[in-house]
Amino acid sequence: MTIKKIPLSILGLVLLLVLTIVGKILFEKEPLQLLEYKIYDTMSRLGRHKPAIPVAIVAIDDKSIRQIGSWPWPRSYIAELIRCLSEQKAYTLGISLLYPSRELNPGLDKIQYLQSMLDQETVKTKRQIFKNMRTSLAKAEKQLHHDQRLMSAVRSAHRVVLPLRFTLGNSAAEKIPRLSAWLKMNSIETKAATTLGGTPSLGISRFRGILNKPQILARRITQPYEELSRKAGALGHINLIADRDGIVRRIPLLITYGKRNFPCLALQVARKYRGLRLNSVRVSHAGINLGQRLIPTEKDHSLFINYSGRKVNVQLYSSVDVLNGMLPPQALRNKIVLLGVTAEGLIPHFKTPLQADCSAIEIEARVVENIVNGIFISRPLWVFALEILALLYIGILCVFVMPRINPRMAALILGIFLVAWCTAAVTLFFTNGVWIKFTTPVGIALLGWLIASRQRRLLEKKVETVQLNKSLGLALQGQGLLDMAFEKFLHCPIEDPSIKELVYNLGLDFERKRMFNKALAVYRHILTAGTFKDVGERIHKLVAFENEVSLSAGASKKRVPCWCRTAPPGPPSVVMKFCGNSVRGPWVRFILAGTRASTGK
Repeated sequence: MTIKKIPLSILGLVLLLVLTIVGKILFEKEPLQLLEYKIYDTMSRLGRHKPAIPVAIVAIDDKSIRQIGSWPWPRSYIAELIRCLSEQKAYTLGISLLYPSRELNPGLDKIQYLQSMLDQETVKTKRQIFKNMRTSLAKAEKQLHHDQRLMSAVRSAHRVVLPLRFTLGNSAAEKIPRLSAWLKMNSIETKAATTLGGTPSLGISRFRGILNKPQILARRITQPYEELSRKAGALGHINLIADRDGIVRRIPLLITYGKRNFPCLALQVARKYRGLRLNSVRVSHAGINLGQRLIPTEKDHSLFINYSGRKVNVQLYSSVDVLNGMLPPQALRNKIVLLGVTAEGLIPHFKTPLQADCSAIEIEARVVENIVNGIFISRPLWVFALEILALLYIGILCVFVMPRINPRMAALILGIFLVAWCTAAVTLFFTNGVWIKFTTPVGIALLGWLIASRQRRLLEKKVETVQLNKSLGLALQGQGLLDMAFEKFLHCPIEDPSIKELVYNLGLDFERKRMFNKALAVYRHILTAGTFKDVGERIHKLVAFENEVSLSAGASKKRVPCWCRTAPPGPPSVVMKFCGNSVRGPWVRFILAGTRASTGK
């Protein structure tokens, strides 16, 4: 089959398949990516799983704001909240409240100034009064020193993780300041992070999103002030990245800043809960290893968030209830507790597959629950290969099989494949958390079936037209109207052996009627589709015969009759009359006899 004879619709389908496969290899993008996301969101809402280790959120919500006061609260309130959580025996505490600098406190500054002035007074009679004043000022200083109280609460609590925030972007154009020793202790060298199992570019993943960024880069960092940072057990970033449709479906577990990888707060909380050191975090070709647990991630170290079972797996408590002691004694014991703001209007909210307005701390809690319980949504390396094979299978089926079979049989074959494909994809998602992007093969298969059905209908109409032209041609040939029969046969595909046979017989009829030039045209038309019987020999003979006839005709025109040589001298007109072909029979003998008598010959 030549390119010219392939229908444009089939060529378009082939081009679409090629572009889809190239897009998956280069960018891992789908033509129906938005539809794929919608189906993913629907399956996420329908999924359920039971938690082995529940996670709790202590939220600074609207109820707390109404009872305690507007945000931001004094840091002493946060310190008191952390002390309450410690008394509740929370096993690991993640705090998403970022304090990059010390609190501005004019009252504390004034008390410290008065204390310094009292220290300069040396009058003995007033010593007792000054002592009492110093004691009162010391108590007031302790109460107003909110930063000190916060640091003390963080230091006394166990396994506390404080937040970092990055400004994302390429840092090549900016000079990154030298990282402090504490930041280095809470990050991993880029080379060290990939020593286990190699880099994500190994194996099949080399052909998966070749032009995608292998890591998420940051150009600026915001951290808690130094004294507070050193009181925490770990630091983790709280950056969230939404997909192109504005929905948060995954979270970057690692962000690269200054040639070092910084884990997210959820990963640090899970690590602290399991009692592991930071050097237990390793990047392998299939994801991130946290100790012996593999966390399946994408090429940029992002994890798909499993939102199923949200209300059961993540428990939500109001911070004002914690401060007032209204929680049951065992509510937070030995649990992972995250502290953050959920009140509307105070912080940015995000869209998720489950909610149109979700706080960042709720998303972080979901990620922590996924990691500690080992419940993930992943796209293993074999999924990419399977999707490519499905596209190739659909292409072969649509281009080479369906145009040649009955549309009903094509629909049956295609239906069996699509049902099996969609069932397998949905089953793997709910049972194993494996996400297969199945809508693109389905869409291309349906498009291919429509194109093949249309081509089939056009082919059937063409066959009917060919049969009609064959019948008319045979009828005209039987009536001796060979020229009209040839015109009908010209509308039939000469590649068909039966058509060749009919046209060949027509050429023989032209030969029998000694219409050699038309027979030659018929035989040459047959040769446009390849050799057939003795067509080549017949063409050779007819061409040779035409040449011979042409030569003989030319020679006969130039030859002069013998009797013209004896013509008497006279005017040219007389000679030409004697030598012309118009003179025949007894007139020639009569004229010749008279001429000879007059000349004496």
